[in-house]
Amino acid sequence: MELGTIGKYELLKQLAVGGMAEIYLARQSGPEGFSKLVVIKRILPNLASQDRFVQMFLDEARVAARFNHPNIVQIFDLGREKDHYYIAMEYIPGEDIKSVVRRCAKKKRRIPVEHVVKFFSEALGGLHYAHNQKTLDGLQVGVVHRDVSPHNIIVSFQGGVKLVDFGIAKARSEISTTVPGRIKGKHAYMSPEQVRGRDLDGRSDVFAVGIVLYELLTWSRLFKRKKHLDTLRAVCEDEILPPREINPELDEEIERIVLKALERDLGRRYQSAQQMQIELEDYLLSAGLRSNPALLGRFMSELFADKLDARDKALTAARAADLEGAVLAADDKAPDLVAFLDMFFADTGSSSDQAQQTGEHSYPDFTPSADYTPVEPGEKVPFKTPPPRAPASIADPGTYADELSPLGDRGKGRGILIALFLLVLVAGGVLLFVYRDRLMPEIPEFGLVRVTSIPGGADVYLDGRHQAARTPMDIVHVKSGQEHELEVSLPDLPKHKQKFTLTDTTRPLRIHVVLSKQAAVKARVKGEPIVAGAEGRGTGSIRVTSDPESALIYLDGVATGKKTPATLTRVAAGLEHVVLLELAGKPPAYDRLHLKDGQQASLDLKLPSSAAAVPDRIKVRFESEPEGASISINGYPMKTPTPMSAMLLSGAGSEIEIEHEAHKRKTVIKVRPIPDLDLTVFVKLEK
Repeated sequence: MELGTIGKYELLKQLAVGGMAEIYLARQSGPEGFSKLVVIKRILPNLASQDRFVQMFLDEARVAARFNHPNIVQIFDLGREKDHYYIAMEYIPGEDIKSVVRRCAKKKRRIPVEHVVKFFSEALGGLHYAHNQKTLDGLQVGVVHRDVSPHNIIVSFQGGVKLVDFGIAKARSEISTTVPGRIKGKHAYMSPEQVRGRDLDGRSDVFAVGIVLYELLTWSRLFKRKKHLDTLRAVCEDEILPPREINPELDEEIERIVLKALERDLGRRYQSAQQMQIELEDYLLSAGLRSNPALLGRFMSELFADKLDARDKALTAARAADLEGAVLAADDKAPDLVAFLDMFFADTGSSSDQAQQTGEHSYPDFTPSADYTPVEPGEKVPFKTPPPRAPASIADPGTYADELSPLGDRGKGRGILIALFLLVLVAGGVLLFVYRDRLMPEIPEFGLVRVTSIPGGADVYLDGRHQAARTPMDIVHVKSGQEHELEVSLPDLPKHKQKFTLTDTTRPLRIHVVLSKQAAVKARVKGEPIVAGAEGRGTGSIRVTSDPESALIYLDGVATGKKTPATLTRVAAGLEHVVLLELAGKPPAYDRLHLKDGQQASLDLKLPSSAAAVPDRIKVRFESEPEGASISINGYPMKTPTPMSAMLLSGAGSEIEIEHEAHKRKTVIKVRPIPDLDLTVFVKLEK
């Protein structure tokens, strides 16, 4: 069937039709036998009449067309023919992350953590490049993707990672509908400022990256709810469950990175995509994890082996080395070329590459519902927050993939499918029993053991043999099915010994060793900065006990006036807190916890008889509302008003006086800094 041409491009095969565009594989021809394969995204004719949409689409596409970065799909051309606006872009043989998730779920496996981290490290590189684009006059363009989601991140079969649809999301938001004021887009991947209609910068894309990274690491949806309005509320208000509470196998460092990307406070979020990218790469290095294009390509090729096999057969039949060679060798759309394309793009259980790489699908982004209420720019989402939805079970790899699928993928013909499934299951069971020796894959005899410790840099012995690397490290070629003895040691600390048997060689066995409880507490306390006096989302309480008793309690560095045992009430929830205990003649004891709304937490601390040396003074930042307040520390006035930083004595609490000329009441608090903690004390002055 003849598909015709558009501009200088000959349309070869329709790959997908979405709510905004049609997607085609096309061929560009030129003089002296020049030919090139491209993907054409042709805007639907009914949208060409919407002037604001067209203008925004063209403006954004012109900017994106100037991009030249390995992590962004290249746009070659932008044009119009009659009533058809179109974009010509590079063809990427690969799959989007949504399809990777669904294929992994089908095979009952997870995406390895190192590959998940690498996906987003690469994507963040592309985002940083786009966010910092300038005009020819040197002015910042302020490009924001606005639609970073599993559908718009492509992983090629060669291991490359590319972002698609830069600028398309902003134009899509201008499409006229029968529901005025409706927010369009993939709501579960929006930032809070995007939901509220505020001006956006690159930090909005960082938040979206945090959402997808959270979901791939926990295998559960973060903000998606049954009703779209509940999803919007969740983005703005719902408590974010720490990833390790869903997947305990995750490291604390990757959890910290994810939660920082998901900070609703723009000032506490990563300030650029590159900041987050660097921390992800540092995490891979410190955790001893490896991921690169070669390993990603191998993972993708194994995951989509059936698709690649089908394409190899099509190329063999066409006597060509690759798709481009097969298409460009044909002079016209002869029946053999049409048949080849049909065979090459045959459905093997996952959607078409190009449908994925352009972000277009055969189902709408948003089905209007009667309970929809638009959110005006700057308006707070006007509903009471629903209770957080229970996360998907970590043992059920299919749940997350099901929730990423369009509703149309399930329910239709379900009764027939169940009957067929049962029939196939019975027949398959018989065949599996008869031919089990031939059909069952061979389980590798050797596996990998990943050893980490607190503190790090410990020596490791396996079955008495000293390993060359120190923690964190991997022991390869560990025999399965037999008992091994592991020893982990550091000078001046008790040795750790344990026995284990490797039973599953398809994934690393993780062994985490705590050689020093004090070091473990120190590592736990050292993390995201703490802001004393910050407003939370609800309140909770903390019951504090100690051995010995009668220790003075500090909450986030500020003395509470209570001694153990005691209960701290009306503590801001949804935040991290550090509790420190002070008792004469004893070094302080302290620990960190996350408090949920309504939670009655408890903390029991033993004050040590000795402690490691700490600096005499530790820096603490002071902020106030209003700013410009004067500060005195132990009776000595400071020259700089708030916001300011000061070095406080680490061995005792310091008396802090804060006052402002516009407020008659002086605030007096006692503050003791905490080793290794970035502490800010915020005081809201009373009139």
